[in-house]
Amino acid sequence: MQVDVVVGSGGRWKVRMRQRPSEGLLGGMWEFPASEVTEAPDESGARPALEPVRHVFSHFRAEYRPWLSIIAAEDAAMEGHWIDEAGIDALALPVAQQKIAAQLRDRMRSTLGLPSSVDLR
Repeated sequence: MQVDVVVGSGGRWKVRMRQRPSEGLLGGMWEFPASEVTEAPDESGARPALEPVRHVFSHFRAEYRPWLSIIAAEDAAMEGHWIDEAGIDALALPVAQQKIAAQLRDRMRSTLGLPSSVDLR
């Protein structure tokens, strides 16, 4: 799962997210866009991995292997919406996506050199 992030000035950043269809599993909730990936992220660190997130649904198990993709600018052609850090908290996120969001927040603070006590919301 690629987690696309745009970094702006003053330690501000946005992440690409999409809303699931209203029908079906986790209907209407928000998620980081995901696709099946058959190759591992670049081990050089160009696409740093976050910790895998495992989640058990009632009828199957899922494992998410998120990795960061820091891009230069928001791309309107990419599926989804660009959400800032404060906006993530306002979205209805499934439990596994909440865990990825928490890791993302920690990683971005570390990457940008912000102390954990700084509240960007």
